[in-house]
Amino acid sequence: ESKPRKIGVGRAQAAVPGAKYANNEVKTSKYTVYNFLPKNLFEQLHKFGNVYFLILSVMMYLGEHTTLFIGTIASFSTFGTLCMMMSVTAAVALIDDRRRYLADVETNNQTAHYVPPSASEQKEKKWKDVKVGDILVIKDGEELSADF
Repeated sequence: ESKPRKIGVGRAQAAVPGAKYANNEVKTSKYTVYNFLPKNLFEQLHKFGNVYFLILSVMMYLGEHTTLFIGTIASFSTFGTLCMMMSVTAAVALIDDRRRYLADVETNNQTAHYVPPSASEQKEKKWKDVKVGDILVIKDGEELSADF
């Protein structure tokens, strides 16, 4: 059973006891400087073709450097091709994610017009700083987030 929410219109979020709302910042990028390599490798190694060629490269390496069986093809050729393809895929993902990040920054820094609770004239703030309960002034032709 869902409980009704109380939203204080025209007042700060803090004025509503126990209210916890998400911020208004848009984030569609999925990588950071710290998680790009592990997250991208994790995603790429969930593709059957990449895992297949990785296992094939390991088997070819074992054939070259052990007496388990005779390896006739150099493992470097398969592993090198796999690394090159995964590097290209990672570069494309990085470029795409960078574009999403820049679009997020642009959206978050757009100007929103609002009327503060204690004033009668409108003021401006960034879209990412809009809070639940803010009274927004929407002008003709102005873009508006889909969650409003």
